[in-house]
Amino acid sequence: MKISPAARSFTLSDKVQFPSFLRTAPNGIMETIATAKLLIYFGWTWVGIIASDDDYSQQGSQNLKAEIILAGGCVAFLETIPNVNFQKKVSTIIDQMHSLSVNTIVVYASISVWLPLTEEIAKYDTHGKLFFSTTRSCTVSREVFKENIWDIVNGTLGMSCNEKPVPNFLEFLYNIHPSKFSNSLFFIRFWEKAFSCKWPLTYTNISTMPKEVLNSDIFCSTEENIMMLDPAMFDISNMRFAYRIHNAVYAIAHALNDMITCQPGGGPFFNRSCADKLNFYPWQLLHYLKKVYFKNKAGVEIYFDPKGDPPTIFEFESQQIFPNGTIKCITVGNIDFQASDGVKIKINDSAIMWKTGYGQAPKSVCSEPCLSGYRKANRAGEPVCCFDCVPCSKGKIANQTGATECMQCPEDLWPDGKREKCIPKIIDYLSCEDSLGFFLTGLSVFAFFITIFVLCIIIKFRDTPIVKANNRTLSYLLLVALSLCFLCSLIFIGQPNETSCLLRQTAFGIIFSICMSSILAKTIIVIFAFKARNPSSKLQIWVGSRWLPGYIVVSGSLIQIMICTFWLSTATPFPQKNTNSEFGKIIYECNEGSAFMFYCMLGYLGLLAIVCFLLAFLARNLPDRFNEAKYITFSMLVFLSVWLSFIPAYLSTKGRYMVAVEIFAILTSSAGLISCIFIPKCFIILLKPNMNTKEKLSGR
Repeated sequence: MKISPAARSFTLSDKVQFPSFLRTAPNGIMETIATAKLLIYFGWTWVGIIASDDDYSQQGSQNLKAEIILAGGCVAFLETIPNVNFQKKVSTIIDQMHSLSVNTIVVYASISVWLPLTEEIAKYDTHGKLFFSTTRSCTVSREVFKENIWDIVNGTLGMSCNEKPVPNFLEFLYNIHPSKFSNSLFFIRFWEKAFSCKWPLTYTNISTMPKEVLNSDIFCSTEENIMMLDPAMFDISNMRFAYRIHNAVYAIAHALNDMITCQPGGGPFFNRSCADKLNFYPWQLLHYLKKVYFKNKAGVEIYFDPKGDPPTIFEFESQQIFPNGTIKCITVGNIDFQASDGVKIKINDSAIMWKTGYGQAPKSVCSEPCLSGYRKANRAGEPVCCFDCVPCSKGKIANQTGATECMQCPEDLWPDGKREKCIPKIIDYLSCEDSLGFFLTGLSVFAFFITIFVLCIIIKFRDTPIVKANNRTLSYLLLVALSLCFLCSLIFIGQPNETSCLLRQTAFGIIFSICMSSILAKTIIVIFAFKARNPSSKLQIWVGSRWLPGYIVVSGSLIQIMICTFWLSTATPFPQKNTNSEFGKIIYECNEGSAFMFYCMLGYLGLLAIVCFLLAFLARNLPDRFNEAKYITFSMLVFLSVWLSFIPAYLSTKGRYMVAVEIFAILTSSAGLISCIFIPKCFIILLKPNMNTKEKLSGR
């Protein structure tokens, strides 16, 4: 069984190999974790490690490398300094510092290795490089840190255990004197060395004194005091080993006290027995040691964890050398592994004097953190700390620096120009408030009133030959249907809703079917009228029939009504927000429910138009001066041209422009029908009334 005040080896925490080993010195693993956390705290993700050539440093440096990687950092290099002839190795390390742009170097070595290493490093240009020593290398001794290495050690960070001074121990040291320890040859030799004098009581016979003593005549007096010593030569404030020994002794004392005060029948051993106070076994004392818990005289809790390690708090120290040669070792923070809310690190940044000045920590990164709007893209074959910054892809943002991944914006948002935040998408639909919607609305209303005006003219002059010759009832029906065509285009304008989506295409399809059916009826009536002039013609039974036009109109429209009814019952159109068609926009549109049914509706309109065109084309040369078949032929040419052009234009546009294309096709085709069929009649009625006679129209 052993309690060590100095052993820090990692393997000693293995209770399988060392079941009876305890210590008051911190475990070396805690040291590597604390170092890694400090490096990440300052943003030093790209560091080098220098380790001395011994088992403890080699194992510690490997563990430190693993902890740095686990914390998100990278190790640019890990070099071992040989115990002798390390000048060549130092040259290699300096080359790596510069070539790899490493500004922070962790030195995992004792002070005995660190000091000669600084002497060698001082021969090279290491401006701006920061060294961090994992073992306590911070000292105020000008004898240790000579002026030629000040530039190297100035600003160096070190780490030590948080070891409180033992109460009254300094007073005890200040009061010791060789006269109180006359039998201690070691203490007398220390006194002579410290005060450069000779202790006279050492020499019992003056004749035995060395000649140099006789000649120098220098003897120690009783006035020397340890307080007179230069702290740079004898730093009694550093009592870490005394503190650990103090804790170890008190731990044994508390364990012995617990063992001695054990009451029979309440012990921890077999049958609740206690240890023999005068003849106990080491394993019995070890049992009490593992469970010991007390506060030492400094108020610090002392206990051992299951691995036999003490509670650990590390302090971070800053080596500061001022222009006047003053050297200070300042405690700038600590890391507490026993904090209730987990491992907690505290750093007073303003107390650290960097090579660049106070409050300006150097950078040590392989790649600068990516700005907001960019993400990291790892370089092939290089550590994760070395990366390129690439802009976030379409629809994604990075709202903080150093982002590894970009975040997808919600469907109703999209990235701003810098890809730093998500902003609302532009709402896109054809509104009567914008210029295009206002223009089409005005055009639709204007065309509607023109159609109503034409209807009024036809009604007023209904008894004139030109109106009577072309079936007045069909003319009225056609003009009413055309006026509704102009009005139905207004359903397409404005934000889509359930009602407008239901009516848009179906109302347009049915009304246009009525138009086409009316024109078809007109064309058939004209053909029958001329073909039935032959007394033997079988078509005479249809001439003058009042029901024939109605049959044609109802039959032609009913098929379209059936198509639309089936469409609405199987795949009802509905409003939707389209966020995928156009980047940065939410398109409010009507989902037609079934594209097939939509094109069936258009196809049927096209079929009616083609039939009308063919019949009118065949009847274009009939011998009337005012042959309406000619004008129907032209109107069907316009109608078919418009809707053949509509399909590719409709498919190649999105958003409001897609709706505008359909409205334009409706208005243009309707205007073509009224212009080709009725404007010539209105021209004759209003401007050429002399031609509005039966003789003139028949050509006789």
